[in-house]
Amino acid sequence: MENSHEDICLILGQLKGEVEQGFKSVNQRLDKMNGNIKNHDDRINVCESTIDQAKGSMKITAIIWGVIITLVNLVISFFKK
Repeated sequence: MENSHEDICLILGQLKGEVEQGFKSVNQRLDKMNGNIKNHDDRINVCESTIDQAKGSMKITAIIWGVIITLVNLVISFFKK
């Protein structure tokens, strides 16, 4: 069975169409994945910011408690004399 020039051109055209469609599909999936990565990056940044704020609040709270305890100890030692 011998293929004519037109048959070969038709088959090549079909292959080209399938390859182009495959690339479009792959590119769409990659774009979706990049969107998901961007979304994850934003969520991670929010979590990291919240953790940093909590650490800062804990440090300030520890300093305030340290000052309060020191003042209480000074008052107690003053009245013990």
